[in-house]
Amino acid sequence: MAIADGKVIGKNKYFGANDVYVSILHNLPDGRKFIAKYCELAKSSVSLEVGNQVRQKQELGKTAHLGVSAYNRKVKKTYSLYMCHFEIYDCSAGEDNPIYMGNNPPYMRRKDLIDPLSILEEGYRNTFGEIGDGNDHLFTINDGKEALRELYNEYKNSTWNWKWNGSDTEVQVTGKDLLTIVEKMYRLETTHFTSKQYKHCGTGGMEVFGSAPHYGWDGSLYTEEPIGTWSSFENAGLSGQGGNAQVTNKQKEFVQLPSVISGMRYKINYIIKYNGNFERWFSKTDETARSTYRTTLRGIRDRFIQEISGN
Repeated sequence: MAIADGKVIGKNKYFGANDVYVSILHNLPDGRKFIAKYCELAKSSVSLEVGNQVRQKQELGKTAHLGVSAYNRKVKKTYSLYMCHFEIYDCSAGEDNPIYMGNNPPYMRRKDLIDPLSILEEGYRNTFGEIGDGNDHLFTINDGKEALRELYNEYKNSTWNWKWNGSDTEVQVTGKDLLTIVEKMYRLETTHFTSKQYKHCGTGGMEVFGSAPHYGWDGSLYTEEPIGTWSSFENAGLSGQGGNAQVTNKQKEFVQLPSVISGMRYKINYIIKYNGNFERWFSKTDETARSTYRTTLRGIRDRFIQEISGN
């Protein structure tokens, strides 16, 4: 079956007279693009042709019978073998059909061949749930709400004088104002507390860009030390609007914290350190990008803080 929507860009004989491969250029809704090569399919079972569009879960063909030749007996003696040979290319060398390249050892493939394991694991998670021993703790929407409740009670009587939210002059900023921004930042960066990165890490957008123990972030702002990292493909977010460009051909690493509240405290300490300049979290120097960030946050409702504060 096709692992995603796409277009057939190649079809040809593979190893034997009765098997073929089908190459499909997949374009995902989150902006990722890659070529999947489905090999050693029974020739008689494949009706697709180059140029055809395919849909996710569409049957492409049936696995070919590999027989019990001398080659296959090296794999498993006396067994009659069927196999789908699966390859992934990240399109960095082009979006055309990747063909066998006898002069490119060790795999004799185009240079943008990548390990397909992360794609297969993502498909498994989307189908069956998270991979693990069943004891993995995943943060929930309620964890975010309760963290904000505790922080609101801690900061509700605090005030600061800052140039706030695009103002040219200093204004009084309350603890509620601060927590409202933190909630909105989290909602933007975690798809309203539902993203896989949030569930595994308890943070919003804390990408690894340095070594342990702080992974490139300011160690003085942590209230709890990171417990490790977690890797995944990232969503588009505000890529192209001043934010970091979305990386589509490899997974990114994110900082894992022991609790959601420790991730929120990091944001609070960051904002206080930079005198209310929460836009700096998005871009340190680009005012156009900061303006985009402010506008985006203004369009997000702080549902939890409104409920917790009573208005």
